[in-house]
Amino acid sequence: MSPAGSRQHSFGLLRVVRVMPGRWIELHDLAVGGGVVRAISHHVSRSARPHDLMVGRLMDGPPAPALWGPVGFLTRQSGRELRELLDTHMEVPGLGDAAGGGLAAAMTAASREITVMLARALGPANASLKAA
Repeated sequence: MSPAGSRQHSFGLLRVVRVMPGRWIELHDLAVGGGVVRAISHHVSRSARPHDLMVGRLMDGPPAPALWGPVGFLTRQSGRELRELLDTHMEVPGLGDAAGGGLAAAMTAASREITVMLARALGPANASLKAA
């Protein structure tokens, strides 16, 4: 992930690494790479399992990083749809050269479309919804 204090507000493609239900969740942002980040998550951590994929915003604290805003768990179907959407954005000339690289730039460019696509699955960070 980005150094502390410089995490962006755009959606990330987050893989759950470890969970302590009701307390915290360890996430790896596949869009930007970097290390695993432990985030405070009293509610999402109750329904997340290791290896789950979700779309959400990981923000710096204080006191620690936390999930912010809507969080959507990906199913196989919504994962395929997200991949197709991101593929179209990654084909835009120069996007792969943008700061943050191809996938991160595509996630940022497509954030509105991602929100619409995952609207039913996206819930507040304190909700425990799984994508339908």
